[in-house]
Amino acid sequence: EESEELMNVRSKLEELEGQKQELEEKLKGIDDEANLDFGVEKEYWAIKDECYKAKADQYTYEICMYDKATQDSVSLGKWDGFHEDYSVIKFTNGDKCWNGPKRSLTLKVECGAEELLHSITEPSTCEYSAKFATPAACQEFSSGDI
Repeated sequence: EESEELMNVRSKLEELEGQKQELEEKLKGIDDEANLDFGVEKEYWAIKDECYKAKADQYTYEICMYDKATQDSVSLGKWDGFHEDYSVIKFTNGDKCWNGPKRSLTLKVECGAEELLHSITEPSTCEYSAKFATPAACQEFSSGDI
């Protein structure tokens, strides 16, 4: 039979192991975030945890930065990063289309006064396209480009 002291030590050890696991998970999250691309001047960091919605036809589209894109409950893909010098964001590997490819969404990033998801289309089967306006994109242009 275990002594009371040994039981207390085991209990404390379990508590400390739980705290260690929590800290390791927190550290992994920090490491994961450190590896994300937030832009040349880190201009996209401010919207890293944000989601944006827009209605088109009978559907509600939602993009969650650095995470996923959906059409109602259908996955249009997971974050696949910036492309073409930060002018495009891609979400890939979404739900498979019936008789088609896995769904994907390509966002054309443009300078705007506020974040706005708009102009959603489906140019080819299960390959969606939209525009995303954000003040963060305005920093990508020199004053001669505006």
